[in-house]
Order: sequence, then C-alpha cells, then structure tokens
Amino acid sequence: MKKITLLVIYPRGFTNFDYHKWEFEELKRKYNVKIIINVVDPTVNRKVDTLFSRSYRNIIFSRSIKEWLKFFSKFDKKNTIILNQLDSISFKSLVINYFLSKSEIPILINRNPQLSGDEKIPLSTKVLLNYLKTILFNPSYTFFSIKFILIRFLFSFLNFKNMTILNVGKKINKHFYKKNKIIGFHSWDYSRYQKINLKRKNKKLKNKNIIFLDQPGPYFPDDHTLSGKDTMFNYDIKKWYADINSYLDKIEEIYKTKVVVVPHPKVKGVKNIFYKKREIDHSNDAAEKLIPTSKFIITCGMTTAISFAILSNKPIFLTYCEQQLNDLRELADLEYTAKITGAHVINRNDLRRSNLLRSMQTNKTLYNKYKYRYLATQEYEHERNSKLISKFLKGIKGSRK
Repeated sequence: MKKITLLVIYPRGFTNFDYHKWEFEELKRKYNVKIIINVVDPTVNRKVDTLFSRSYRNIIFSRSIKEWLKFFSKFDKKNTIILNQLDSISFKSLVINYFLSKSEIPILINRNPQLSGDEKIPLSTKVLLNYLKTILFNPSYTFFSIKFILIRFLFSFLNFKNMTILNVGKKINKHFYKKNKIIGFHSWDYSRYQKINLKRKNKKLKNKNIIFLDQPGPYFPDDHTLSGKDTMFNYDIKKWYADINSYLDKIEEIYKTKVVVVPHPKVKGVKNIFYKKREIDHSNDAAEKLIPTSKFIITCGMTTAISFAILSNKPIFLTYCEQQLNDLRELADLEYTAKITGAHVINRNDLRRSNLLRSMQTNKTLYNKYKYRYLATQEYEHERNSKLISKFLKGIKGSRK
C-alpha cells in the first residue's frame, strides 16, 4: 500500500525544533507517513534573519517563486496532503497561496493562538500618542503594518477548494471558519506534555530548579527587528542582561535553588555572551522536560512555554523591565495573561518579597479554563497531535479512493 505523503510548506527556515514540535518522527515511524519539507525563502525579508537555530537536514528549498512553481508542477501529487504554514506576510506568499488555492490537493492549515494575548488595547491618551509617534518617526514599521493589512485583505479573496483548519480549544477565527472544515487539535506544547506526562504518571516528582524562559531579543534579532519595530525601543542591551542576571542571582539566593535558562527555539544551540555563568539547556525538549519538575517559572515577556507550567500547576512569574514600558502590545498581553491565569506581572528591577509570595500561588480553576481555551480540544484531550493528524490523513485517503 502506497504511503500517504505530507508536503509541509514552511516559511524561512525549518529547524530540528520544528520537526520535534510537529511530531513528524512519530508520523513517519508510527503512522507510516512520508514527510517532505519544502522551505520557501521569499516569504520574508531576507535582510533580517531572526532564525539562528540549526536547520533540519532534509529540506527542499525554493528560493524564488519561479523555483517553487517548477518544484510544485513536477511534484507527484497522488496520495498527498499539504500542510501549509505560509501566512499572510508578503506578496510572494500571497502568490504561492493563490496557486495552492487553485489546487485540488487537500490542504491543512494551522490557525492556533498557542497562548493568550493579542487582545485589543483599550484606547487612552498614551496609546494614541504611541500610535502617532510610530507613524511620524518609524516609517519602516508603518509601511510594514500597511503592507500587512493590505496582504491580509487580499488573502480574504482566496477561495481554497479543499481546506481543513486545525483548531485548538475554544478561540475561533471567524473569517477562516465560515467556509472551511474544522478538526480538533492541540497546541504543540499540550501534545508534547501528553507524551512526557505518560512517562511520569504515578511517579512522585521533586521540585528541582527554577526555570527562566528567555526570549531572542534584544541580543539576537527577533520579530520586532523583522518589522522595524525594534527602532522604537532603542534597548540598552548590556543593561538589559545585567538586570536579568542581577534578578536571577537574587532569586537563587532567596530560594536557595539554581536557575536554569531555557533559550527561545529560534536561538537554540547558539551562545548568548551575557549568560556566561549560567546553566543553559538548549535541548529541543528542555521546557517540557524541566518545567514539570521545577519550583516555578520566570518569563522574559510572553512565551508559549507557560503552557507547561499551567499543565503541571506551577507558579508563573510574568516579568518585564523599564525598557519595555513603550512596548504597549507586550505589556497588554502580560496583563491580560495575568488576569486569566491568576499569575502576576513583576518588574525585574523591583524585587519585593510580597510580590514573590503572592506569585507563588496558583489558581487551578483559571489554569483549567486556560487549558481548554488555548491549549487543548477537550474531545481529544487524551490523544496526541500525531495521532489526530494521522487519522485525518487516512480519512482523506479513504475518501479519495
């Protein structure tokens, strides 16, 4: 019997971590699915590379629209389903999606938030002044935003013939759900947690370390760099990391516990010179492995990895510093996440024991609500994503016989 082929079309780079989080090895070995990774380079501005982590080894690159069209026209489309990860971020990705929309091949698309945030920021004088300042003094970000809105608008006219949405929890994108099929899915973190939780079931776990979840910037370029938004903040990089290290030193002293730094997936395996004396875990499964056995976690802004703390009922310290006060989007997301999880937002440069004490408390009711809103589809909560995808693939293959 011929294998089902899953053609994964990805923007920019596809790393070993991406392969891990999508559970492709299990799809390949356990469910007999052939995986082909096609990385399309022109979907982002190549002048700014926000991806430093090591690329997955077996990739078919398409470095131009012409090259991609040549690859796609010759590609054997029998028994194939496409997992399309190209979002509305450039006119070139719009062109590729146009050709995909005209294809008869079944397409899977992931429209999952993975974490809370991205809520509307309430209008205020400060917000309006921030918008005005951005328009007047940051033309690159203004142009990026206008282009993004235009591309999203043009995307809305694409009519995919056979598209299925992978939907997590209860948060729904109304535009996509009007005209496409939906199947239940989980966030990547929830599915990975399921695997590690099965191994630890009925075992008593000791709280070992404190976990600091780092972000790529400002030492490494990040999404703000890609959009031009970083020029609005003008970070003092040395002070940024000096403040973090000072905060973590104090935390270690207070709790008599080691802090382990888990880097962002984009920079796994890449050295950050400001963490010379710290223990750093670059492994792909660092967050899911370390957080369930930790005392608590500390975030450096927003991160999807808070999922592991929520699923294992660990306290969350949502931290920021004065240099982030102009990043209204980030601060709004932190405040909203604190509201719906019961966690607390903490200034890393204002270490009060009263803040620490209240942040050590968890709210199981709010954690459970968060789980089913952002992380898991309750109907399939005991099944992992690899199994859910394989069932879908086999169902499509059966219907096409």
